[in-house]
Amino acid sequence: FELVDSEGAEAKAMVGAMELVGQGVVGIVGTGYSSAIPGAGVYCSFSKVPMVTPGSTSVALSDKSRFPYVLRSIASDAGIFKAMAVLVFDLGWRRAVLLINKDVVEGAFQVLLPAMEAQGIGYTLLMYDAPTDADGTPILANRVKLDRTMSIIKASGYR
Repeated sequence: FELVDSEGAEAKAMVGAMELVGQGVVGIVGTGYSSAIPGAGVYCSFSKVPMVTPGSTSVALSDKSRFPYVLRSIASDAGIFKAMAVLVFDLGWRRAVLLINKDVVEGAFQVLLPAMEAQGIGYTLLMYDAPTDADGTPILANRVKLDRTMSIIKASGYR
């Protein structure tokens, strides 16, 4: 059992994967960040060492020509987005405001928006960057910005 902390950073995940594969591990668990997986995932796939990620949901990681040895223990954004569109439809909503983080934009445009349109659901799309503290570590929310956005949504009559 070896532990390497990627800190959610792609470069650190890549270095960690190289170290672990160099030590002869038979598989890697992690990282849980979609943004940290690409380099390490390609390296592990090239080295034929399975990488199981517990939290990476990016649609791009479903490309088995690029990531044949990357496996997940969570649904991709594609599955989650399809379920969201069905839920909105089942709730009887015909309009929705979608708050989309820049990290899931690719999946949103490939899957969520077409699924919403297929259900006849109108939408307004608001994209935002996840706020970070001074050293670049993501923080939960920029409350002032989020509160203002939610006030605009509420005032617009969207349900």
